[in-house]
Formats: sequence, structure tokens, C-alpha cells
Amino acid sequence: MSAYKRADDVYILERLGEEDDRLRVRSKRSKRNYLLETAVLKPLLSGQNIGRYSPLSSRYVLLSPYHVESRKAKLIPPEDFASEYPAAWEYLNEHKDRLENRENGKMRHERWYDYVYRKNLGLHEEPKLCVPRLLTRLKAAYDESGAFYLDNVDVNGILGVSDPLFLLALLNSTLLDFYFQRITVPFHSGFRSANRQFIDPLPIRTRDTETVESREIHARVVLLAGRMLELHRGMAGKGIVRDYDREQIDREIASTDSEIDRLVFDLYGLTAAERKLVDGDRI
Repeated sequence: MSAYKRADDVYILERLGEEDDRLRVRSKRSKRNYLLETAVLKPLLSGQNIGRYSPLSSRYVLLSPYHVESRKAKLIPPEDFASEYPAAWEYLNEHKDRLENRENGKMRHERWYDYVYRKNLGLHEEPKLCVPRLLTRLKAAYDESGAFYLDNVDVNGILGVSDPLFLLALLNSTLLDFYFQRITVPFHSGFRSANRQFIDPLPIRTRDTETVESREIHARVVLLAGRMLELHRGMAGKGIVRDYDREQIDREIASTDSEIDRLVFDLYGLTAAERKLVDGDRI
């Protein structure tokens, strides 16, 4: 949230509903509802929105006054903003004093509605794996289309992954969680830090180190990770799902999850005793 710090109550809005090409939103700052143009409102993920393989959704959106091209965020000029997105422009002007006074008044210039820091802002619209910064067990979700922006204080984004479903499966596996629990920093209530310093050291297998046998396992893991995404979409109620269908989906999720764990054990060459140790730690 550092990019727009000290004004998140202006830029972050609660999503209330859709109306044509606009969203009805509520401002924490003014405690009022607005109907703003969807094109400048980006779904914003926090750590609590991330589950293992879960479909992504958020109650909040980020007002983003930028056009993103070639991974670069360019501030929309005032005259263009006022012409293309008049409702959002009016909303920003309503809070102009608040935005200008950020950084002890350093934002008092023609770009007063700009974020204070734009570092990596253009990367939010890339496909990415999402990992909460605080969690009780290692977990990841997949933003395949790059539709979501991340609250950088609360969620890590892993970009540029050549084999995203495979990495998704590894990050959600019991084995990597076992390893993660032993290298990360504990916080209160069983939560642990999943900052980059604890994600980077995880032992991720790559294709260039695989044998013919392990490549077959790799392909199977990718297939099952895709299936897990489908199953979780079903559990999230995409379409009509009756109670007994949910029970069936839940059983298949558990079965598929167990098979992925077994294949990951095989891929890393764990002995029977090591598998028992990892499984016993989970119970």
C-alpha cells in the first residue's frame, strides 16, 4: 500500500455493485457512496483473500489514475482524466486537499492525484501467483489473467513464472510447507512471515534437473493443479451446486490434494521415513 500511502482511505473503496460500465462504491474517507467508472477501479487483494488454489475475489477496489502499457504505469493527464472518467475525476477533486497534503505538502503540484511512489505499479496487471505475507501454513492462489492488484503490505506477487501451475502445486504442498515452517519467523497466534526472504530459499525443482521419470511426475502435478483450480471454482459456487455436489467436490479436492502431495514426495525422492515425518508434522 506504500504507493498511495497516507491516502488509502481515498484510493481504496468498498465495492457495492455494478451498474453498466460503472461500479457503485463506498468511500471510507467521506462515508458516502459513489458511482465511478470501472476502467479506473482495480480489484484489490489482501492476504485474507488468498486461499490454497482458491478463485480470487475482493470486496475492495483501488482507484488507479493510470494507463498501463508495456508494464509501465503512466499517469492519466488531468484533461484526459476529466474527459474520459468524469465521475472518478470529480471524486478525486472532492478529496484534493487530502491528496495534496501528503508527504508534508510535497504533492501540491499538477500531479496531486498521483501516488507518492509508483515502484512496480505497472506489474500488477501481469499474471502472478499470490502468497499472503502472514499465514499459518504456506499457500498460494493464481491470478491467471492479471486482473487483480495486490496490497503490497499484505500480499506477495510472484511474476514471470514459466511453469505457474507446477509452482502453484509446490507452494501448496505439504512438503514445502514443512520446509517453510522451519525457516520462517513466527508471529503471534501461529502466524508466520512469508516475505521474499523466506520464499526465495524454498527448494523449487526445475525442469533442467529432471529425469524422464520426474518429467512424467511433473506433468501429472501440473494436470492435477489445474484440476484443483476447477474444483475450487466449483466450491465457490460458480454455477448451481447442490449440497451433495459440494460434498462430492470436497472429497475430490481432498483426494487430489493427497495425490499431489504423494507425487511431490516422489519428485523430491523422500524415503518412507521422511514421508512419515512430514505427514506426522501436519497432523
